[in-house]
Amino acid sequence: MVTTTNSEKAIIEEERILTELEKNAISRRQHLLEMRKRFVGRNQGNGDVDSEQNCGGERFPIQFRSYKPVNVQQQSSPSEPPREEINLLKEKIEGQLEAGKDAKIGESLDINTLAPRKVDWDLRKGIKEKLDKLDKRTNKAIIQLISWFFFVWVLFWNIWTL
Repeated sequence: MVTTTNSEKAIIEEERILTELEKNAISRRQHLLEMRKRFVGRNQGNGDVDSEQNCGGERFPIQFRSYKPVNVQQQSSPSEPPREEINLLKEKIEGQLEAGKDAKIGESLDINTLAPRKVDWDLRKGIKEKLDKLDKRTNKAIIQLISWFFFVWVLFWNIWTL
């Protein structure tokens, strides 16, 4: 009689689980192939790999669900865009590009207008009022310091000359 240990039982269970997972994967794959065939409208016997490759190159009509297209050609089936419209667009774009090349950019630009602004110009724009108040206070403080220094100097001079 053959006895199995716990580790051997675990290995056997893992193999059984893997096979069940593989079976589930195969059944899901077959189900997806069947759904694809129903969607495409093909009902062939067994789902060969060749049938998957053949259905990739076909073009299906566009289903407009959220709006009605203005162009009648788009309503019937998807086709290549009309070449006349593409040629007109190309001509317009080329004309605009040529018009842009004709402008003399170097002569019309002034070096002074190209000079960059100060780094903090946008910051000063938002806090200009606060800076004005601080400038007034700073000027007032400077005047007070100068007058105090002058007063001290006059006192010192008067004491020294006595």
